[in-house]
Amino acid sequence: MIRNFSLYVIFLIALNGCIQTTASFIGPAYTVASTGNVYQAGLSVTINQALVHTTGEDTIEHVAKILDNLEEKKDNRKKLFQTENSHQAFVNSVKSAIRNNN
Repeated sequence: MIRNFSLYVIFLIALNGCIQTTASFIGPAYTVASTGNVYQAGLSVTINQALVHTTGEDTIEHVAKILDNLEEKKDNRKKLFQTENSHQAFVNSVKSAIRNNN
């Protein structure tokens, strides 16, 4: 049992890089199988490899960055709106206090 577990751990560490290259061909293989368009699958692989070579990040990392930026912008807008509302509430309270004193 322990022997099998240690063997699995060694295989996992040794073959860790093989998983990435195999997984990168799943999308194009699916494209060829579903559409039969080899050119589209080849273009997809080429663009992905060029993107990784140029930027050092794959498409999933780029999409994650874009989604994080969108979420950050949404949070910033929400904070700005809340700040504007609190400022408006302060201005209204000052105006009402001035009216009450006059």
